[in-house]
Amino acid sequence: MRAGALDVGTMRTPVAEALGRRLEAAAYDRWFDSPWGRYSFDIELGAVSEAVGPLSSEVRVLDAGCGTGRFTAQFEASGATVVGLDLDPAMLEVASGRTRGRLVLGDVGCIPAVTGPSTESSP
Repeated sequence: MRAGALDVGTMRTPVAEALGRRLEAAAYDRWFDSPWGRYSFDIELGAVSEAVGPLSSEVRVLDAGCGTGRFTAQFEASGATVVGLDLDPAMLEVASGRTRGRLVLGDVGCIPAVTGPSTESSP
């Protein structure tokens, strides 16, 4: 390793671990700018869009496991009101540069299941 280089792989401090997560999130996100990454994203977006149907300003979306916010941004571009949810603060940090919507640090497994029609009013 060159002098002055930071090897976050061997450091185990909270700051080094957070830096490592940010670097991993950025690298993960950059992969989607590669030819295979764009291809993969396009396939996934097509499948999700087909399953979800048309989005508009009348639709609210929870992007559970939003990662770096690529789907979140696409849903917003369709006019939907979107909340992105992810466990990884580093992924949400990347997403914050891509999306205008609300981003929440949390575990999708902790969301209570809804068994009937929503009684909440729209924002």
